[in-house]
Amino acid sequence: MSKLYNSIKRLGDKMSDAVTNYAGSWSFIFWFMLLSTVYMLYNIYSPNKFDLYFFPGLNLLLGFLSALTAPFMLMSGNRQSLKDRKKAAEDLATDQDTNKRVKELEKDLKEIKEMLRK
Repeated sequence: MSKLYNSIKRLGDKMSDAVTNYAGSWSFIFWFMLLSTVYMLYNIYSPNKFDLYFFPGLNLLLGFLSALTAPFMLMSGNRQSLKDRKKAAEDLATDQDTNKRVKELEKDLKEIKEMLRK
């Protein structure tokens, strides 16, 4: 199921998965914190400040980043829940088939025991 599902992903699906995978990684957190710290330190101590304290430019950038990544993460999450539902349906079908086979084996075993008793 997952191979078939992955083979028919559209470009937007692949992009949202890539954004979500990177935005949810430790490397993103590290680089994001490092660049934010460098940005703030530069604007505090540099004589060529371009974004004064309270950093309205940084806040605007963070707002844009949040506004852009949130829909990607929601799309990826929705697609993941769809995959999970399909997987659960497949698991249920497999479990039902297995239960049917076990009941048939129990019936056969019961018949064999009956034959051996005679």
